[in-house]
Amino acid sequence: RRRVPGGAQGQLWFLQGGPGASGTRGLPPSMESLQTALPEFDVYTLDPRGAGGSEYLGCPEQEDPDSEAGTAIASSEIDACIAYLQETHGADLGLFSATNAAIDLAAGIHLTRGADQPVFIWGGSGGTYWGQRFLQLFPSLASGLILEGIAPPNNSLIFQDEYIEKTA
Repeated sequence: RRRVPGGAQGQLWFLQGGPGASGTRGLPPSMESLQTALPEFDVYTLDPRGAGGSEYLGCPEQEDPDSEAGTAIASSEIDACIAYLQETHGADLGLFSATNAAIDLAAGIHLTRGADQPVFIWGGSGGTYWGQRFLQLFPSLASGLILEGIAPPNNSLIFQDEYIEKTA
């Protein structure tokens, strides 16, 4: 978080894409330059559950640099990865969801928002999916939502790497 000394006129929250990208690792330089341009706003980001500084939701064997797709997960590795995640997290695996990430965002806003402060949310790529889920659950909590590189809520990004490879 980057807070304005003496109090802000509003908040801007960044939701990193992916799915699985870390806001706390990838966005701080952008947050710094944006706050320079908008010095009256506190600027925040957070990691969705399973990414970055939260408990990483990954598959060590399938993400090993020496595996079939290197640090990415190949289509042929998905079943083994899912089995590993189910074995490792059990019933808690369901807690890693866009719904719970949206609830976490709402809690962060609730805990940091000043009286009558406008709150704007920027979502990029997979962060647009997260932002849309937030608005479904908390339609009046944000003053505005900025969607960049929209990931429609009815699409899956699971084959994103495969499609990019085919295109390249």
